[in-house]
Amino acid sequence: MKERILLVEDDHGLLEFCSYLLTREKYLVTACSSAAEALAFMRGGAYDILLTDFNLGDGCGADLLAFSKQVAPAARALLMTGDDSQRAALRKPFSRQELLSVVAS
Repeated sequence: MKERILLVEDDHGLLEFCSYLLTREKYLVTACSSAAEALAFMRGGAYDILLTDFNLGDGCGADLLAFSKQVAPAARALLMTGDDSQRAALRKPFSRQELLSVVAS
C-alpha cells in the first residue's frame, strides 16, 4: 500500500497540481490549504509523510514540522519553499520528477 501524504500549500493551483500528481502515483493524499486546517487534521488523522510549504498564509511550515514530531514521530516531514534563504527538501519552482523523487526517497 502506498503511503499517506498530508500536503499543505496555500497556493491553490500548486496544491491541486501536487495532489493530482501524487494521487496518480497511488499515494493517498489529504490536501490542506492552511496551517489551521493541517493542524486540525494532524490531531486525529493518520499520515506517513508531511509535505508542507514553509510560508503559509496563516502560519509557518516549520511549526507544522515541529508539531508533527510530537503527534506522529514516525512520519517523515518535508519542507518546500520558494525562499532561497530557507533550507528545504524541495525548492520551488520544482518539476514533476523532483516532487516524486523527494517524496519517494
